[in-house]
Amino acid sequence: MRSVAIGWSLVLVTILSTSSARATTLTVPDDVPTIQAALDATVDSVLVRPGMFPETPTIVRPVVLAALENSSQDLPTIAGVHVVTQRAGSMLLSRLRFSRSVDISNPVPNNRIEFRDCVADSAITSAQQIHYPAARLRSLRCTIHDLPDAYADSVEVDSCLIFGSSQKSV
Repeated sequence: MRSVAIGWSLVLVTILSTSSARATTLTVPDDVPTIQAALDATVDSVLVRPGMFPETPTIVRPVVLAALENSSQDLPTIAGVHVVTQRAGSMLLSRLRFSRSVDISNPVPNNRIEFRDCVADSAITSAQQIHYPAARLRSLRCTIHDLPDAYADSVEVDSCLIFGSSQKSV
């Protein structure tokens, strides 16, 4: 009886480990017409082709949102983005241009939000102060056309260009 239980346990562990190990990706506009539709599909990664996207999608969970191509010459342009996290984890936004606001509301502790090789034509702002341990906001190799107004336990700006002037204190 014991060997049968062990055998079924091994089968169950094998099934669970193989079914949960696959990462999922959608490409906009190839697979879905909008970035928000791709995010709503709860995939691991959303890749965006170059072009103009007049939407302001809302990110509510850990995900990678990135340009499909590595070219820095023709970045996909998104109107803006709202990051309203509801689960702990990491979000990466990479090789994108934001023509309007980038708003972050991060009510979940221990989150990491990273912007990498992005262009923000407006400031990256935090809609509310973040007072959670290890809440981290990172901008790496970005160009920001206004001073960031970010509140987090850790704000890192590495190799970024920040243009313009604002009445906000940093």
